[in-house]
Amino acid sequence: MKYCLLLVISLISAISGSAQGTLKLTIDWNQESARYEVFAISPSTQRNFAFGKAQIAVVVPKSSPDTRLNVVSYAGGSWTDEKFITDPASSPGKDFHAVAAHGSTVNFTANQKLLLFSFTFADGQCREGVRLFNNGADPGASAQGFNGIDFSNSILGGGNVQIYHSNTSNSGTTCMDCPVEFTVPKLKKQS
Repeated sequence: MKYCLLLVISLISAISGSAQGTLKLTIDWNQESARYEVFAISPSTQRNFAFGKAQIAVVVPKSSPDTRLNVVSYAGGSWTDEKFITDPASSPGKDFHAVAAHGSTVNFTANQKLLLFSFTFADGQCREGVRLFNNGADPGASAQGFNGIDFSNSILGGGNVQIYHSNTSNSGTTCMDCPVEFTVPKLKKQS
């Protein structure tokens, strides 16, 4: 009996450990839908993956409305803007929003984006430079103006193992995707 119990515990630990620190996050502006979208990317295909308690922080310009984000959930649980601060002294010109969920099972396809949630501002406008919080680079909970609030990104997998790794393409969103081609009319030679 002890052997079976140890085998089960070892198996669960191995499965949880194999996912440790593997998920990457990215944020995009979807011009067609007029919304920001936050995605998770897994390096491997995983079915019925136990996506646990999570917090993903979004950094927005101070010009954004000083209200909660309008969040719509897609995968990973029911996402809500649980806490936010505006224009903290240690990071002037920026507002921070912590969007959190309590998890659910999800299906990942290797190296494909999985839409977790989307959001808009209360005024429905797009703003340049919206990005995800950078753990270790953005100010921590003890920084001036953060009032002890931790905005670090965190995603727990099965067995409460940290599966968040990093962000990709996180230099800030742009509102206009401008693939406009200009054509110059040909001039006729006058005689």
